[in-house]
Amino acid sequence: MTKIGSEAFEGTAWLKAQRKKNPLVVVNHILIDGRTAKGNVTIPGSVTKISEYVFLNCSDKLVIYGKKNSAAERYAKKRLS
Repeated sequence: MTKIGSEAFEGTAWLKAQRKKNPLVVVNHILIDGRTAKGNVTIPGSVTKISEYVFLNCSDKLVIYGKKNSAAERYAKKRLS
């Protein structure tokens, strides 16, 4: 698997259960959902891709951390440019 659409699992019982375990839902090293994340979150270094709109409708107070040269850093640079 190389790509998961941003709405692929939206509304499913599976996604709801995953969000309860961890607000950052990762499948095959792809961060597919972070919409319930709050406060300070750290994207794991094992994440190699981040789906579009992963933090849709999250609070402006959400702070995302990631390692240098990681998918998180690339995502942040893309969103801030």
